[in-house]
Amino acid sequence: VDGKEIKGVRMEIGVCVSQDGAHWSRVEGPNPFGSILEPGSPTDFDGQLVGWPSVLERGDSTYNMYYSTYSPQDKRFMIGLARGPDGMRYSKVRKVFDGGPAGDFDSMGASRRYITRDPVEGRSMFKMWYEAVSTEGVHSIGLATSVDGEVWKRVSSDPVFSRSSSADAWDSGGVGSPHLLWLEDKRRWRMYYVGSAVDQDGKFRIGVAESTDEE
Repeated sequence: VDGKEIKGVRMEIGVCVSQDGAHWSRVEGPNPFGSILEPGSPTDFDGQLVGWPSVLERGDSTYNMYYSTYSPQDKRFMIGLARGPDGMRYSKVRKVFDGGPAGDFDSMGASRRYITRDPVEGRSMFKMWYEAVSTEGVHSIGLATSVDGEVWKRVSSDPVFSRSSSADAWDSGGVGSPHLLWLEDKRRWRMYYVGSAVDQDGKFRIGVAESTDEE
């Protein structure tokens, strides 16, 4: 940045396997440091880092991996897509989502996300809740949908979940890192999220919220 070297932000994605869910062993990947996915060239949209992977089976014996990155050139957080045949090997496809236009709640892009198939519409619809970043640096949570898992469209120019309006609330600084569960008995969504206080006390906390409808 401005001629200074950025340190500590190069991230790569690895994979571990387990027989019992308690003891894990790393699988050596094909890249020089043993990762299965590494940043691109300095001019690529993901040349800075790749991280926070989420994998979804496509139903045709292949897997989609969605990952987060940041482009210094565009000054935006972006979501990339890689695809693999077995959950262990992946080839990059392209950037699939980077938020909305200037002035919107996600004008600096989209970061960590949770993607699933819609339990109401079945395999014909994907939903993605994502951590949005505004030009002012405020983090909120947006929602986008897709029919193929590649082309995504925001459902609104407003977030579906925002930081608390009360200045002394524990999540008044911002919210992000969504993880969703479908509550079949209630026909509602439960969301776990990370929040921070407006006074920046250095702590991040986990909260829970529930939707008021199936959307």
